[in-house]
Amino acid sequence: MKQLAFAVIGLFCLSSTSTAQSYYYYYYLGNPSPSIGLKTESIPGTIKEQKIKALEFNYSKSLSGKTKKLGKDRYEFNATGYVTALTHYNKKGVIDTRENYVLNNKNHVTQRTDTDKNGDTIKRWVQVYDESDHRIEYAYYDKKNNLRYQKKWLYEGDQVMRHEVHKKGKLSKYYLYTYHPNGDKASTHLYNRKGKEKYVWEYDCKPEGVEVKKHKDTSTVCVNKQYDENGTRTEVQLTTDEKGKMRKVVRVYNRQERLVSQANYSGVNEELKNKFTYTYDSDTIMRSELYQYYDKGILHHHSETQYNEDGQITLQQFKYYLKRKKDYRTNVTAYQFENGLMTHKQYRGYKDWEYNQHVTYFN
Repeated sequence: MKQLAFAVIGLFCLSSTSTAQSYYYYYYLGNPSPSIGLKTESIPGTIKEQKIKALEFNYSKSLSGKTKKLGKDRYEFNATGYVTALTHYNKKGVIDTRENYVLNNKNHVTQRTDTDKNGDTIKRWVQVYDESDHRIEYAYYDKKNNLRYQKKWLYEGDQVMRHEVHKKGKLSKYYLYTYHPNGDKASTHLYNRKGKEKYVWEYDCKPEGVEVKKHKDTSTVCVNKQYDENGTRTEVQLTTDEKGKMRKVVRVYNRQERLVSQANYSGVNEELKNKFTYTYDSDTIMRSELYQYYDKGILHHHSETQYNEDGQITLQQFKYYLKRKKDYRTNVTAYQFENGLMTHKQYRGYKDWEYNQHVTYFN
């Protein structure tokens, strides 16, 4: 295979995908995306266009002229740019673990199998889709191939009518859904494994919205929509879960129906938990995104990402605030591209360690 090699100085990120998907009730089994400085949704298209069959990230860190190896990740792709295998190597270049993905003709993951350095199965996930592309089953199996967790969905047309949760092969709880004639959801009913109704969410709201209050077994899920003179839409969603915990989500959309901001609140006092903010060119092309996380109402950390007109990341900045101090620390990651591929990524971390990444493309 032809090799395209670029020297890359970058952020050390040894497969966050494996961490995110390793816990058995990770409810959706997705396809991992290599961190090559692009928006996630555009990565498969770029891989396909560039006819890339595999790529490797070699990680290291440097300080005062001394360099330490940190391992390697290798991604392998199908003809449409989706990952079929992800192999993790330790700093000695020996395989640590491997993730194998099986995809259907619409590139939905139908099976993921994790194996150890000897090729023995560690754990396995399965997803089943019907002919209408509805996900109807999700299951997790341990290294002994015991079924540990399972979710099932029953549809009528495009509407979910029943959703079951199973643990260790036994029904744990299930949800039933009702709908209005126009297709809008009317209610959600939660039942325990014995069929006793435990909680109800109702979705009928007055035009001005309904204040959500804690109920013993029922709450209203309400979305209140407002428009200004520029066509900007603000949606406020209020809900209460089966444990009585209240949540509020405020979303703002521009006139092109692009999400401008989303703020998430929790509790009776509507404590701000986090907020996302996005900017666009001509209302459609995203140029920046800002994430802010709050701890007890106080800003704890935030990250900002900037994109060029081609959707490539040009700058990433992470700032976190030190406890009991008004000081903060800022980490900046800068990107450069060549022919649509990331060629340079630079990050200076804790105690001035410089994290390095070398990427090699195979096609």
